[in-house]
This record gives sequence, structure tokens and C-alpha cells, in this order.
Amino acid sequence: MLKKKFLLLHSNPMFVYTLSEIEHNDNVVIYHKKRISSNRFINCLFNIHNSGKIEKYVELPFKSIWDKFLFNRFLKNYIPDYIIFTISWNSDHLLQYFREKCKGSKIIFRFSDTIANGLGANFWFEIENIRRQYDGVLVYN
Repeated sequence: MLKKKFLLLHSNPMFVYTLSEIEHNDNVVIYHKKRISSNRFINCLFNIHNSGKIEKYVELPFKSIWDKFLFNRFLKNYIPDYIIFTISWNSDHLLQYFREKCKGSKIIFRFSDTIANGLGANFWFEIENIRRQYDGVLVYN
């Protein structure tokens, strides 16, 4: 039987515990937003450029440059069947990037906390957008 391949885009520090049983499987790759590289300087630049705290006040431009930097080499050797986003990875440019690079992949959005906490006051509007953009939505609390 052919194993399905998964790419998990994660941000919650609890992933060390919640995903520990699957993180070493050869069919699962996890990108953690706080540790996207082994290089501390690159991690720092990425996290400043993609900071949710900064984004509350101003939208920094050119965030899509990270898409190619993070995933181009990776996708040459590993095309996932399922790409699972979390709230902090949600972006139109990254979603479009994976749609173009991984045409056969299903892209899933996963909420792991109360939906209103992650989306703010306009969460019903955002839920409708997410439902239209993604192939599936998983919710648990």
C-alpha cells in the first residue's frame, strides 16, 4: 500500500508534544514557524517579517519571497499529498504558491484552538473565505 505524504505547517510550541509520535515518519514533514531554518539569523528575519504583532499595525511587503526560499528545494524531492495549514501560516500568497507547485495536493486548513481566538472579530467572514480557498477544514479544541 502506498503511503500518503503530509506537509504540516505548524506554529504552536506544543507541537513538540502533540506531534511527537509522527514527526519522525518518512511520510511526514513538519515546518514550525519559529524554527524554519537551522540558521538563527534566518529564523529571526523570517519571524520579524511575518510577525503577527507587527501585522496588527502595518502589513509588511514582499512576504512571498519566503515561499520560494523555504519550499522550492524541498518540493523538488517531496511532493505532499496533503498540505495542512494552521492559522499563523494562512496567507493568500503561500496558498497560491502551493496550488501552483503541488497541483495534485489537497490543501487543508486546521484550527487547533477556538476559532474566534485565531480570527478575531470578523471570524464568520474569515471562515467563509477559508472554506472557499481550502480543500477541507479541520477543527478541534
